[in-house]
Amino acid sequence: MSTARDDTPALIAFVVGVAVLAFLYGTMAGWRDWFPAPYVKDAVRAYKQLNRPPRGRWYYSETDRTVAIPTLAADRVQPGLTLVTALGPDGGPLDVDILTHEGDAVQSWDIDWHETWPGDDRDHIPEYRLPQTRPGTHIHGIVLAENGDIIFNFESLGLVRMDPCGEVVWYLAHRTHHSVFRDEHDTLWVPGLDYHTVADERWPRHEPPFREPLVLRISLEGDILARHSVLELLRRNGLEGLLYQGTTQNRWFKASGDTMHLNDIEVFPSTLPAGVFHPGDLMVSLRNISTVAVFRPPAMELVHLSTGGFVRQHDPDFIDGNTISVFDNSPVDKRSKIVLESVDTGATRVHYTGSGEMPFFTDIMGKHQWLPNGNVLITESMRGRAFEIDPAGDVVWEYFNIVAPGTLGVMEEATRLPDTFTPDLFAARRTACGAG
Repeated sequence: MSTARDDTPALIAFVVGVAVLAFLYGTMAGWRDWFPAPYVKDAVRAYKQLNRPPRGRWYYSETDRTVAIPTLAADRVQPGLTLVTALGPDGGPLDVDILTHEGDAVQSWDIDWHETWPGDDRDHIPEYRLPQTRPGTHIHGIVLAENGDIIFNFESLGLVRMDPCGEVVWYLAHRTHHSVFRDEHDTLWVPGLDYHTVADERWPRHEPPFREPLVLRISLEGDILARHSVLELLRRNGLEGLLYQGTTQNRWFKASGDTMHLNDIEVFPSTLPAGVFHPGDLMVSLRNISTVAVFRPPAMELVHLSTGGFVRQHDPDFIDGNTISVFDNSPVDKRSKIVLESVDTGATRVHYTGSGEMPFFTDIMGKHQWLPNGNVLITESMRGRAFEIDPAGDVVWEYFNIVAPGTLGVMEEATRLPDTFTPDLFAARRTACGAG
């Protein structure tokens, strides 16, 4: 009489063995980027992009504010109109307004990406990044031309010039973002990016997808005149280690994603007294490595480097040939600061940081503008607030972006305009282009 052999223990051992081997291989694949780890990572990124909340809804907050301008000390405010870019009501268009100190709009643009950008010229934008809902994106970086046209970024989507009647003068199909700076030679300096979905031998140990930040020089007619890779500028100046500052692994480290986060470009003007900085020097802000660097064209050699003295900063400005001002977001202690650095001595001091009664904090974004009368106009973006302080640090003007009862919308930027921009200028331009 034969007895059937029980193979169950052997089968269980085999399955367990395969599972252990699969686990060990999966762990090593993740560490060393073996197949199929790169494809799994891409799939996870795509899932997160497709299933995140509609762009824009993160940028609203609750408020008990009911008055847009609660503070106005007219005798201490820098004269001039104020250019404001902000989100409007949820699902509505993007707002660009030119306001009086009392909050009256002398010129407004209601801008919709879907209506503004040509549907047949979007190949430069990855599919996951194309706006789906409204507003779908936001305006980040803007300047005014003398005739009242605005030149602005649809964030990471492209650059547009638009007249006061809302007609597009030109657009640039390049992934521009964050800021637009016009120099004294009538050219624009705008952050851009190349989005790498495959490995690039120029950048070893960079795992796709990753962003290569670019400094773009652009004409007022919308033509790219020059482009500089920030990664190349750092490497050429002996700062290659900054390319990998965000990595965490040891022997198999990889840089990936938005390693630098270039968020501002400015040029030192001839109207300021020279020192360490000379006319034409180029300053860039790299948020994700808490670094501000200044380069000197045409060779683009490094003039100055500040790293780690502020946290995830925005909007550095030249004050004079030896001084820069930095918007220190300081998300660690949740108390943003305007910091002055004397680059010739290395000394720093906090010019403004708010108080318990008048807090000042935006964990991302933010702008500041030094005004001719010594005041500073500050954009506290994520609180939907712009405010002006005098040299003593007292708030002399405030504006809140109230988009609905109980709701504030993010404010990207508030800029005080020179007296050449008047209500009559914009009225005349609207008449000339047919808007009346």
